[in-house]
Parts: sequence; C-alpha cells; structure tokens
Amino acid sequence: ERTMLNLTVIKNKASATAPGLVSERRVCDQLRSADTFVTRMIGLLGTDRLDARAGLRINPSGGVHTFGMRYAIDIVALDQDSRVVRVWKNVSPRRLVFAPRRTRSVLELAAGTIAFHELSEGDVCRFSEHESAASEAFQAKVRQSV
Repeated sequence: ERTMLNLTVIKNKASATAPGLVSERRVCDQLRSADTFVTRMIGLLGTDRLDARAGLRINPSGGVHTFGMRYAIDIVALDQDSRVVRVWKNVSPRRLVFAPRRTRSVLELAAGTIAFHELSEGDVCRFSEHESAASEAFQAKVRQSV
C-alpha cells in the first residue's frame, strides 16, 4: 500500500494594498503517488469515481490521457519547483492532454477541485506525508529501538 500524501497549495495574493499576503489551503489529503512505469500507465483507470479530497500525483509526467476513464477530472501541471504552470478543468473521458514543456509532474484531481480552491498558474504545491503514515513510521522506529 502506498503512502497517502497531503496536498497544500500556497497562493501569493500580494497586492499594492496588502504586500506579502500569502494564503495556504489544504486541497487534498488522500493523494496517491504514481511514480513507476506501471503506476503511471494505470493512473486512475478502473476507478468509478474520485472522492473530493483524493487525487493522484504522476511523477514524472508531461501529460495525461483519460481514455478508459468513466468520469471527468481536473488536471494540474507542475514544474520542477511544484509551481502550477497550467490547469485544465473538468476534462472529459477519452481526451489527451499535453502539458507545457516545463512540466515535471501532473496532478489528477476530482472535477471541480480547481474551481473550488481557485487554483491558478503561479500557485505553489507542497506535499507532505499523511499524518497517520508519519505517526505509524515514527511508532515503528520507536519499536525498533526498544
């Protein structure tokens, strides 16, 4: 079983009236990672739906396809610094999406996630280990040292 990740998006809302204003928002707390040839090829195929707080991070990736999918998804392209370089909302099944050249990884999220969280180019994504996984790893380490 793969470790679940949290996805937090950092938005820089700086303006002339509020310089340096930054907001953070937890977008996803059930993010799986597809980082092998097989897991990248399979992606979300065979799933009936994607929960609102779930998603898939495909790394590396320069684009995705929705052939064989049964539902629409939102797609987010990230550069090497996990900065959003492009978003696609509500991508229907049987589509091919080519990401910009500087894309290093792609997020597949539930349709509506981009609009709900107002994700846009320039936002920065931060990934962290799911709290339960971090806690389990810590407890296992403690057990080993005893």
